Amino acid sequence: MVHSFSVLLVLGTLFYYSQAQNAAQEVKTQVPKCNLWQGKCPPGWKTFIRPPGVRICLKIINQNATYLEAQNICRKQYNSRIHGIENKEEHNWVKMKSRLVIKQGASFMWVGARRKSWCYKTEAQLKTDDKCKSGLNSFEWDDQLTDGSYLFTQWDKTISAPEGIMSNNAPEDCVVMNVHEGDAPIDDKDCSLPQAGVLCGMTA
Repeated sequence: MVHSFSVLLVLGTLFYYSQAQNAAQEVKTQVPKCNLWQGKCPPGWKTFIRPPGVRICLKIINQNATYLEAQNICRKQYNSRIHGIENKEEHNWVKMKSRLVIKQGASFMWVGARRKSWCYKTEAQLKTDDKCKSGLNSFEWDDQLTDGSYLFTQWDKTISAPEGIMSNNAPEDCVVMNVHEGDAPIDDKDCSLPQAGVLCGMTA
């Protein structure tokens, strides 16, 4: 009798456990996935649509930082990355918005581009290297999302940028936008020199 009761108790416990598991699984499948912005850019970020329908979110941060510090600002504070500019539409918005965000006199802000590794040479070598003496071919985007070459046609011609001037025993290999100058041209700068702001970006 005792043995039969024990068997029934075990079977009852297993049945209850099985039913509880099934109920928990059912509840789990009914919980909606968390998608805070539902494919949209967060408030305060500007939305751009890049082919083939990729939604990009851009934001200008007014914070004095080196290039490495700017990368950390975008990543750690805004869950994004220092970003590139794909086309004229994005450039026009960045130019307009940066002049509102970054104070007059603090002219430069980082954009997400670096000198290509094979163009990491002295100023004299850059002038004679056909692959690297052109600003169109010697830099690349750092964000793994931008691939347009438009901004690399917008170098500051008044100073013959990109010059590749040696600074701290290395050529200037990061890119800034001159916010308050004309059409907001770009220039190469020493990555370790703090600039007034940074362009952060991410996908929605």
